Amino acid sequence: MGLRIVDSFSNIKKKIDTVIAGHMNKKIQKNKSRAERQIKGLIRGWIEEQPEVASLRDQGGFGSLNAQFGLPPGVPDIAIEAIIQALIASIEVLFTRVDNKFRGKVEFRIRGQVILSILDIPEGTVITEKGADLNWLQWLLTRGIETVVSGYKYVPGARGRSGGGTMMGGSSFRVEPISFTGTVNKNFITRAFAGRDKELSKVLQVLLKG
Repeated sequence: MGLRIVDSFSNIKKKIDTVIAGHMNKKIQKNKSRAERQIKGLIRGWIEEQPEVASLRDQGGFGSLNAQFGLPPGVPDIAIEAIIQALIASIEVLFTRVDNKFRGKVEFRIRGQVILSILDIPEGTVITEKGADLNWLQWLLTRGIETVVSGYKYVPGARGRSGGGTMMGGSSFRVEPISFTGTVNKNFITRAFAGRDKELSKVLQVLLKG
């Protein structure tokens, strides 16, 4: 008994590659929800470790963002949790099917409107002692080093709603230090997602696992 291969090597390879690609696509589709759950868990940690978040939560800390913005107790925690939940709700894992040359694409995408929804968080605005609305979250995320309040400056101390300082007559107030300032394209949320290649690679492994 003999074995004779009647098809060309290239055709055989193409058929095998097609089968393997189909198997990969099934795995990706099957594990997509699991990968989304994993990346949602990572998002919380990424936001929580940002120095801006620690400074916002530093109730009574002299020079903290909490004190500079005059945030009442509890407000930062509620706002940060709302930010995390908005990001988690907006994350999507999208993939282009792998072809028989093993070309495909996986995207971890956050819907563009999420920043607008975050800026509308009620706790992102406080009422100043003069009765004006101060959207502190908008300043922190989009306004960079622009002046927040003219004619007043932040003075550290045990006074004020935050217990970490108050505003007194002076030149002006803006977010300090400069490392905390944010613009639409570069703020503590965008920085939280930067340099995450290793962690995202592990999520990719989840897609192909099993």
